[in-house]
Amino acid sequence: MMKKITFLFIFLLMNLNISFAYSKNKIVFIDLNFILSESISGKKILNELNELSKKNEKNFKEDEKKLNAKKNEIKNLKNIISENEYKKKIKEFQINVSSYKEKKSKIIKTFENGKKKN
Repeated sequence: MMKKITFLFIFLLMNLNISFAYSKNKIVFIDLNFILSESISGKKILNELNELSKKNEKNFKEDEKKLNAKKNEIKNLKNIISENEYKKKIKEFQINVSSYKEKKSKIIKTFENGKKKN
């Protein structure tokens, strides 16, 4: 009986394919956020993007202030000018607002595309 158990044990050990996976290539993960924030060129790119973003925000705020001033000016002229002139000024203002929105969206898209390229 003991011989049968030993034979069975040896037979099972021989038939088991114990294989170890050896890789010739190492798998490496790269943390791009770390590289971007810690490398010299990455810091330079981030600074340029931040400066461009601040510049765009400043320009947007200036344009919005001008539009608000124009809006208030039109409101103040409501009782002074004729109805036709008032409607004409409102249409001009709406055209200015729509062109501002288009300009803003183009600048934002350009900025986002530039961020993706870098």
